[in-house]
Amino acid sequence: MSVPTLAGPPTLAGPASSPVSVKDQVASNKQHRVLIVVAGGLRDPGGVTRCMEYLIGSWRGSARPPDYRIIDPRGVGSIARSPWYFLKALAAVGREAAADRSMIVHANMCEYGSTLRKLPIVCLARLLGAHAVIHLHGAEVKAMFDAWPAWLRWLFRQSVARADRIVVLGNSWKEFLCSDVGIRPEQVVIIPNAVPVPAEPRRASPTGRCRVLFLGRLEERKGAGRLLAALHSPTMADVDCDVVMAGDGDVDFYRNMAESLGLRDRVRFTGWLDRPAVVELMATSDVLVLPSLNEGLPMAILEAMANGLAVVTTPVGAITDVIREEETGLLVPPGDAAALASALRRVVIDPELRCRLGQQARSLAQTEFDIASYGDRFIVLYDEVSRKSPF
Repeated sequence: MSVPTLAGPPTLAGPASSPVSVKDQVASNKQHRVLIVVAGGLRDPGGVTRCMEYLIGSWRGSARPPDYRIIDPRGVGSIARSPWYFLKALAAVGREAAADRSMIVHANMCEYGSTLRKLPIVCLARLLGAHAVIHLHGAEVKAMFDAWPAWLRWLFRQSVARADRIVVLGNSWKEFLCSDVGIRPEQVVIIPNAVPVPAEPRRASPTGRCRVLFLGRLEERKGAGRLLAALHSPTMADVDCDVVMAGDGDVDFYRNMAESLGLRDRVRFTGWLDRPAVVELMATSDVLVLPSLNEGLPMAILEAMANGLAVVTTPVGAITDVIREEETGLLVPPGDAAALASALRRVVIDPELRCRLGQQARSLAQTEFDIASYGDRFIVLYDEVSRKSPF
């Protein structure tokens, strides 16, 4: 099987005659002081939180784990309290940067409000002589940038360029930053998300029927409505499968939609689930479907691959870096319910196809997206950043 070529961990220059491994680099340099700026302070149930939890967890096995602190610029719940959290975060970063110029701010940035909160924090850290890494997650950053007037795009460009490095999840996001925004290529580093790979692949569905899993926020950006339309189509009318839609969002709206389409007996809605429940659901499902309109690199897809599920999704964001048509999954055009129905029918009624896609996806996850080396990639990146002179 041919698999996509992915960017490996950032590397440091060494003598040409004696290449240095990432493990050796991690063991031989200083410990870093890192402020991880993440909305909700690891209390939000979203993918960015899960990514940071995996990163911090992977440091526990490192020879040189960073000395980190979590900074919350948003809070959880009502947006009304966000300005207070933002000011607290700005003050905390200012104090830390003024006291220690070797400190690194690791700012996890998405679109809209997240951008407006994280960029001032990055600029403040750099102004005070500390270092900063922007970790770009947002699925709608490009749409936001394209919709802005020229002066706001210029301000975005100048602010992002202040960071020592910008971490992106795949090739399409690097191309966007370099071609559309105007960031220098050497500033942009590709580090795909990573997930724990279970020792054993998924188990059989407890019902004995093929289980199709949608895992994510129930909203149109994730394609929740398109999935229900696909299940309602004549293409899927005679297909016997269980469908579980797991996630928060407008659950009641989509439950009512499913009932109006006559899907009450075929689709189960769980609402938000904690991590143990998600792990169990992944381990007992057969297909992951995520028909998103735009994405970064969804954790749900990588977790499904790690568990050996067949993946049906759309070629948006960095998804095409990991899902290749007929190799590690099936790709359908965004917003096309008919194509989605056809792809779902194929994987549900053809167990051999389902098994092949799942096995090849798991193999790729084991070699490219295992959490084991994820933390070391960032430690080596911090090493590169810390050697740069401040502005």
